[in-house]
Amino acid sequence: MKILMVKNLTKKFKGDVGIKNISFDVERGEIVALIGDNGAGKTTLIKTILGEYEKDSGLVQFLDTNNRELHSDRIAFLPDQSSYPGDLSVGEYVKYFLMLKNIKFDRKIFSAFEKEFKLENVYRKKFNMLSSGSVKKVLLIASLMSNADIYFLDEPTANMDVNSRKEFNDIMRFMIGKGKTIILISHMLEELDLIAKRVILISDGNKVFDDTLSPNQRSREVYEKFTNNKNNGTEGVKKIINSIKP
Repeated sequence: MKILMVKNLTKKFKGDVGIKNISFDVERGEIVALIGDNGAGKTTLIKTILGEYEKDSGLVQFLDTNNRELHSDRIAFLPDQSSYPGDLSVGEYVKYFLMLKNIKFDRKIFSAFEKEFKLENVYRKKFNMLSSGSVKKVLLIASLMSNADIYFLDEPTANMDVNSRKEFNDIMRFMIGKGKTIILISHMLEELDLIAKRVILISDGNKVFDDTLSPNQRSREVYEKFTNNKNNGTEGVKKIINSIKP
């Protein structure tokens, strides 16, 4: 069953096009890796799908309707590191996040997540008092507490340590097993290969690849093939390094 349909979605910015005529469908219970360079249009795509950016043309449907507000309680978005509200306490943020979805905050559930994620008494702390990794964990907790049907996760493991990343991957597999749908933006291609079979590659605002990878295929191979980026920018750097006198 399709949970999301995107058709010919375009978002223009002044002097440039953010995304151009992008189309794809996502099935319930699917995890999709959205990859591409910085500025390629990945986050613009997600924010246009979610209505944070007003689209210029195209269609977005959640569960066979183009009224995303009707299903706002079934959609969760974990933003990138730059989007958290530093002046709010963790408790205030999580309560507000859930209130927007008409979900009552459960302190016991939060405390249980807090313990499992090894966060010590963060409930009353301001976001700007937390480490980058702890911020990501709090944002993930808020998303998980919403018990949504579809999750949009923008660089969810950025600044997490190795063990936290392993735990995140395990949680994603568990969520897919429960029939949840996940669209995941990340530059950590090797990690994506552990949990996502389908890859969508965005380059210069265009969808240039969308397919399920074969068992022997890797997302990095797709990236290098369709973007022509094979360490092209490092030769000049190497020459500069060699030119530095001891």
